[in-house]
Amino acid sequence: MHEKSCTFLGMVRIKGSFVKGKIFMKITFFIGRLSGGGAERVVANLASYLYKTHQYDISIVTLGNVDKTYPIEKSIKIYPLQTNEEKKVFLITKLIMLYRLWKYTKKNMSDVYISFLPSCILMSLSLKWLLKGKIICSERCYPKVYGKWQSFALRKLAPLADGWIFQTKEIADCYLINETKKHIIPNAINKNLYNKEHEENMEKYITAVGRLTPQKNFSMLIKAFSHIKDKFLDYQLRIYGQGEQREELIRLIKELNCEKQVKLCGFADDINQKICNASVFVLSSLYEGIPNALLEAMAMGVPCVATDCLGGGAKLLINNEHNGLLIPSNNIDALEKSLVQLLNDREYAVRLGNNAKKIRVDYAESIVYSKWNDVICKIYSMKR
Repeated sequence: MHEKSCTFLGMVRIKGSFVKGKIFMKITFFIGRLSGGGAERVVANLASYLYKTHQYDISIVTLGNVDKTYPIEKSIKIYPLQTNEEKKVFLITKLIMLYRLWKYTKKNMSDVYISFLPSCILMSLSLKWLLKGKIICSERCYPKVYGKWQSFALRKLAPLADGWIFQTKEIADCYLINETKKHIIPNAINKNLYNKEHEENMEKYITAVGRLTPQKNFSMLIKAFSHIKDKFLDYQLRIYGQGEQREELIRLIKELNCEKQVKLCGFADDINQKICNASVFVLSSLYEGIPNALLEAMAMGVPCVATDCLGGGAKLLINNEHNGLLIPSNNIDALEKSLVQLLNDREYAVRLGNNAKKIRVDYAESIVYSKWNDVICKIYSMKR
């Protein structure tokens, strides 16, 4: 393994001493894929930041083949553990991917391995005794909703990690591990969004973004909109995302006679522009970490309604009736009332949106990603 070096309190450690100088650290991120999700976007943005700002040697290992991805620095290497063709072969199991991960770590020894999402976290912790580098795990969801086997495995293996990064204290409290290993860092706002400003003369549609899964609770949003659609005939509800519930949601839209006003728009490359142009953004989830789409909608000044979902991310961002509307989780009446309020009173909606833009300060990339770097360096510098 190369000589140990890391920024820590403004210094660089080389062979046990601290001197001023250039940083060198090898970091491997491990995630399922690199497209279409909040955790995936964090990995892409964080990896690019660490490479550009600190000149670290960065690699990304993914479970599946890399197709459409979020923008990543060209010098960052990506290693898929299986191809799309292999996914169709039953014998290509997680055990084989685990073996390939082990082979990768032997060939590409890193100082720090950073794993996102349960499957990748469990695989990396299973190899703990074979790795020379430190392992940092990042929980991006609300772990109490995981299945029995996954919950049991995480409970047993979680203490093996050298450090954990959570988005909120509510999520951190779900893990019974040494408190010194817990670090809370929120998501960052993409600095490119600062050039996007919500206009008072926005287009007449309500928007929501996320995978079409039960977690996002889009069925509640569709039902709430169906109750008010006749009052707002010139408005649409546009949901951006793909997922397992697409056909189920299409059937629901037909049952509620909403085909003309409710659109499942799939994946959009210019999703931030779609959000920015909307009259209202809605987060209807049952549980979340810190939702990127909500964070970015607020940063652009879009009036927002969000459920006070498990995980604590929404209530961390929204000060109810000051910079958005926070409603009880899975409460269709509260959602319907909030939508009517924002669509009828545009002056009030614009005021909420303008107040929401102030979160740009606390969630700026330079602040959030520097916290990541501090934690990485602190964990890397600890003795085994």
